[in-house]
Amino acid sequence: MTPINQGNNLIQVDILAVVKGQRLLAIDYGERFLGVAVSDIMWHLSTPLFPIDSKSCNAFQALGSLIDQHACGGIVVGYPLNMNGSEGAACQKVLEFCEKLRKFFPNIPIGLFDERLSTVAADNAMIEGDLSRKKRKQKVDSLAASYILQNTLDYLRNKVTATIVGTNS
Repeated sequence: MTPINQGNNLIQVDILAVVKGQRLLAIDYGERFLGVAVSDIMWHLSTPLFPIDSKSCNAFQALGSLIDQHACGGIVVGYPLNMNGSEGAACQKVLEFCEKLRKFFPNIPIGLFDERLSTVAADNAMIEGDLSRKKRKQKVDSLAASYILQNTLDYLRNKVTATIVGTNS
């Protein structure tokens, strides 16, 4: 999984480094459910939260409540590239969702991060944990968001470390 550079449409996930010391909120976008996860302030751990059913509530209002409750300074949205790295129809839906996010939360940086296989990894972890199919279905979106966020956190921490090491040489 890697960061995505979308030019001027959305900022690259690297810009989220400016909100270090604040939590990040991750979203695994789906037309029905939004999986969500939140980081700790040290950017070491990602914790899945409850999925948001966008058909039964105002998803942006629910996201705003989570952003306020957890004092999030940035948002990471999973970007569903095809396995060969190309962008498909799902990518366009995510970009449209991110534009709506930007309108609702204009002062919060939004980054995209490659989410390939995050749902598969989440589902496999729950199968290994012997969760029933019903429980897996309820939790897979937020666990996938947690995988996306953890990979983002690891990427940002490693990038900062590489920058510090590179500066000293």
